[in-house]
Amino acid sequence: MQSPENTIKSKRHFPLPSLLTPFSILTAVIAVLALIAGCGSSPVAGSLSLAESVMEEYPDSALTILNEVAPTDLKSEKDKALHALLIVQARTKTNHFDTNDSLISIATDYFDAHRHPRYTHMSHFYKGDINQNAGSYTVALNEAMTALSASKLNRDTLFMAKSYELIADVYHSSFNMEMAIRNRKEAYRFYESAGKPENVKYAYVETAREYSSDKDAKTALRMLDSIVPSLIVPGVKPTKRDSVFIGLVYDSYLRPLMALKRHDEAREKLAVSDRYWDDRYIYLKNYPWRAKLFIRSHMPDSGLYYLKNETIKNPNWKSSLSYHTALCEYYEYQGDYKKAYDELSIADSIDDQLDRKIFKNSVYLTEKEFYQSQAKIEKAKAEKTAIISIFIVVIFFIVVACILIFYRIRMKEKRNEIEESMYESRKAHQQLSDLSSMIVDKDKQILKERNLIEDLFREHFATLDILSQEYFEKRDSRLTKNTIIKDFEDELSRMKSKESLDKLQDIVNSCRDNILVRMRQQLPKFKDRDIIFIALILAGFSPRSVALFTDITIKNYYNIKYRLMERIMNSDAPDKDFFISELDKALSN
Repeated sequence: MQSPENTIKSKRHFPLPSLLTPFSILTAVIAVLALIAGCGSSPVAGSLSLAESVMEEYPDSALTILNEVAPTDLKSEKDKALHALLIVQARTKTNHFDTNDSLISIATDYFDAHRHPRYTHMSHFYKGDINQNAGSYTVALNEAMTALSASKLNRDTLFMAKSYELIADVYHSSFNMEMAIRNRKEAYRFYESAGKPENVKYAYVETAREYSSDKDAKTALRMLDSIVPSLIVPGVKPTKRDSVFIGLVYDSYLRPLMALKRHDEAREKLAVSDRYWDDRYIYLKNYPWRAKLFIRSHMPDSGLYYLKNETIKNPNWKSSLSYHTALCEYYEYQGDYKKAYDELSIADSIDDQLDRKIFKNSVYLTEKEFYQSQAKIEKAKAEKTAIISIFIVVIFFIVVACILIFYRIRMKEKRNEIEESMYESRKAHQQLSDLSSMIVDKDKQILKERNLIEDLFREHFATLDILSQEYFEKRDSRLTKNTIIKDFEDELSRMKSKESLDKLQDIVNSCRDNILVRMRQQLPKFKDRDIIFIALILAGFSPRSVALFTDITIKNYYNIKYRLMERIMNSDAPDKDFFISELDKALSN
């Protein structure tokens, strides 16, 4: 079984030794006071500006400054949005892996509406990162794609690299290693363009680790071997920052060397890694895989030691696929095949292959649907622009036509006047010469005006022709715009609506002999949410899907399932055997 648990978060989350000193904190405080006094801005604006300026070098200081801003001091919507964005950014940079996106949504909503390119792609990036932490991978991917699109418009190569990195994390978590590798390479390329050598080297190592997950051990080893010679400079003691990276490189040898059954070399590499990773980085060590290494090296006691450490380090060890597969190997090595089988059964329930395939495809389709939505938006905008252009041209020609009609009426009136004058001129020969001269002058003036009108008509007709040509040349363009046509969370809410769930229950009743109707009649103490929970299981949804639809954790899923099964078995329902049988069938598929 392949698991994404071997890949740690890359340089944007990688813990580095704190650079804070009492002097630096004092400097930051003085800078705040100077900024407020010098520029005359509000205290909130000064605090936000200072926090943003020190964010990259001193994220701990930035977080301290932001936490000291009282919510009541945030008067404007912009200040609230920027404060929310910077808080999330600082928490992320200081390794607070948040899973609730309510705070960052304040920033995305505001900056989407007010068109601030830099803050727009930053807020969508961190919203995607939070959803990645929470396991909401399709939402995370959609936010990451939005951040990538916005950063491309803003030509921010650094956040383009970070967005590709986040997309790779999402694909890795959804078991699509091919797409993860592709996006890791893009992140590497754009970090180079952004002039971020430290990020470049972390992206390179993450790509090598991705090849390990993709079962291409030789490629992973070749990449790691190429970087090792540059890690240690003779006579130069590595800094703490360098030690973190060196430890990561040597730790990355674990999976590919195990895949090639070079266990002795793997243990040697881990020993080097441990020399550079002190106790502050203990949580980066993958204990289940270390346990597998020592078990396969015929050192089961060491393997058991690492497994016990995993139960201490990882609060979610019971749902860890790597932990249960490693424990299965341990029991198998000890010859306790019953316990080995039990652990394998637990691992199989965690790693549902069908569910994994569906999940992988759904994440891939999210990216495809995102680009299709962007294309539809661009097409709609082009069509709207064309319609407006045509409307303007039509209005223009109507105005021109009205002017021509008015001119012709006026010209006809003038000619009538001329004819009347000529008739009167016959009465007096003396006035004929003067009147004739006046008519000639007027005809010249009329001809001049007529020529001007015709020139004006020809000019605007040419303008229409040019506009028409540009419309037909550009109406199919695909410009990337900062717009989202489809929000996956709205679609999920629709699927969880009462109407959709009622339809699902009708389908289950039709396919399973009115089982839900009979349950409601024979088990009156069952609540609606219990019936919906059972309906989702009978419909064939996986544990993760049921948990997603019912807003519960996977641990609560098994607790609820056990409780409902026990209540059915202990009930007096005439059809309880039928109920149990149908549930067992659904759960075994």
